[in-house]
Amino acid sequence: MLHEEIELADRRYLIRASLKKPNKGSKVGVVLAHGAIVNRQSLVRTSSCLGDYLCNELCAYIIAPDFNGETIHNDSVSFEDLCKIYNITSKFLVESYNLDLVMGFGHSLGCFIIAESLDRNPYLDSLVNYGGPIYELSEGRRGGFIEYLINYL
Repeated sequence: MLHEEIELADRRYLIRASLKKPNKGSKVGVVLAHGAIVNRQSLVRTSSCLGDYLCNELCAYIIAPDFNGETIHNDSVSFEDLCKIYNITSKFLVESYNLDLVMGFGHSLGCFIIAESLDRNPYLDSLVNYGGPIYELSEGRRGGFIEYLINYL
């Protein structure tokens, strides 16, 4: 497996991402979404991590964009921006490696990013959420909690 740190340029963002490539060709990809308090490296460290496991076991391309740490935003940061970054990254993965199946995995705030992105992302086939703060996002508190996490960063 090959691990690379890449940059994806868009008119509004310069997205930093970690990419893992399987040893043999594949038509499968997974786009990881990290939480608000941690960064993408929590999911794709250079060894012994979820990204390595998925790359090896699924023979899949793995990409994890950074949402608000190393990624440069040309405007202020909002929850909508995080969803756009996720969608740009998904598109890059599919188009660069001609993938047939792309899954999303979200942790904590990443759960809400991929859930929101699913409706507007033609590249995602399925998603898995792990450890999202569901209680805090109950009716009437969702927007405030997400903005709190973004501002906390």
